[in-house]
Amino acid sequence: MFECPIIHRCGFFKEFSGDSEVVKRGWVNMYCHSELGQPTCKRLQYLNEHGESPPPNMSPTGKLL
Repeated sequence: MFECPIIHRCGFFKEFSGDSEVVKRGWVNMYCHSELGQPTCKRLQYLNEHGESPPPNMSPTGKLL
């Protein structure tokens, strides 16, 4: 199974991977466990642009929760 290369230090994954809300579970599956979502992950883009992790409440789509 594919995993995002920063999954173990990702605040979003740590915070929401066990969440029962369908949308959050869908984001985790799409962005954290799929190569297809990784190029569009706003969290990875933020990390690459700023050199630091985004806030944990920033979703992979860039929306703040």
